[in-house]
Amino acid sequence: MRFERKNKCGNRFSSTNQPTKNGRKPGLYKKISSKNGDKKLTKKAYFNTIRWIMERNMTEIDSILRYKDTPIFIQNIIQAILSDIKMGKTTTLNQLFDRLLGKPKQFQSIEVPKGIECRKEMTEEQILREFKKLHEEFEKSNQRVNT
Repeated sequence: MRFERKNKCGNRFSSTNQPTKNGRKPGLYKKISSKNGDKKLTKKAYFNTIRWIMERNMTEIDSILRYKDTPIFIQNIIQAILSDIKMGKTTTLNQLFDRLLGKPKQFQSIEVPKGIECRKEMTEEQILREFKKLHEEFEKSNQRVNT
């Protein structure tokens, strides 16, 4: 909805009419943490917390969940792990391990079609010859499709 010129409700901003505090307004987390004097949770502290949760036994996990001052992100992680346990899955644990330890390397195999030379070092003539061969095959396949 556009702000119309003759509209008496509201206030139209211009180069001379700007808010007293310019810029992006602080988010909810920043407002709450500044009022409570909380410090921002660092990445290292977050990972250490997840690692600590994953090392607990079921009795300790239950007591953490029952404690009313447990932060929501901890409750959320624990609930996700517990629901995976009930379903017989390891999805949440796999994702947490990937975050903590990093994803394992994923290897891809490349199959080279027969008749194409696969060398690390090719001369300019060899490259041109292979390019012409591939170009001719491409043109033949295009002619079959177009007819």
